[in-house]
Amino acid sequence: EHPDVLVINSAGNGSAHSGRDDYRLPSSFITEPLLVVGGHERNDKKDVSVEHPDYVRKRKSSHVDMRVDITAAACTRAATLDPEQRGDVHCGTSYATPLVAGAVL
Repeated sequence: EHPDVLVINSAGNGSAHSGRDDYRLPSSFITEPLLVVGGHERNDKKDVSVEHPDYVRKRKSSHVDMRVDITAAACTRAATLDPEQRGDVHCGTSYATPLVAGAVL
């Protein structure tokens, strides 16, 4: 109905790989204006350059079914009000999705 509106949605973190689209809303909808985001993380290999495809890997908890269109970094460190204090690290496709949304704009 609104082809000029792009919806960007996280894939979810159930780590399922069924080989088909599992029923998750709204990421299970097959529609053009929907972009589904999965998550990736840095590989443990220390000798891999950032340009190498093995630099990142799929985050184990990220859904990987056929509906995932793109992945982005799934982990981020939370901000704090105290510049001397480091925030906790949080991970998931909900953290990857805003990165893609910002790039699309």
